[in-house]
Parts: sequence; structure tokens; C-alpha cells
Amino acid sequence: MLEGIGKFGDYAILCCPDHPTPVHLMTHTAEPVPFIIYRGGEGEGNGAVSYDEQQAKATGLVVEGHGLMRMLLK
Repeated sequence: MLEGIGKFGDYAILCCPDHPTPVHLMTHTAEPVPFIIYRGGEGEGNGAVSYDEQQAKATGLVVEGHGLMRMLLK
């Protein structure tokens, strides 16, 4: 997918679940939803080394739902 999408020029990909379900709990929680925004390999990122609840929490970044879309389109 990442090889083919480059032909469209600038792009951003948002990946997130609709609700958090930590593997160790095996049920939904009220915790913030982890997300990742990928922008064509540009930028340095936030230092997260994987996409999981622990890395998301370690970034300290919490965004209200509508703010996430603003971040994506920025």
C-alpha cells in the first residue's frame, strides 16, 4: 500500500480503533484511543517505536475526537 500511494502526491493515513480494547484485559475500556498518523515518511515523529497502548500513553498526546480530524488534515 505504501509503495502505491506515493503516486497520489501528498497524503496522510490515520489508523485507529473505534474504542480501546487492551489485549491484557480483553474488554473495552474508557481509556483514550491510540492512533497513528503517517504522512508519507516526512517528519521525525514523536519517538514511539510501536503502535500499542503503552506507546500511545507514553507520548502524552490526548486529542478530542474532532481535533484528531484537524490533525489529519493539517
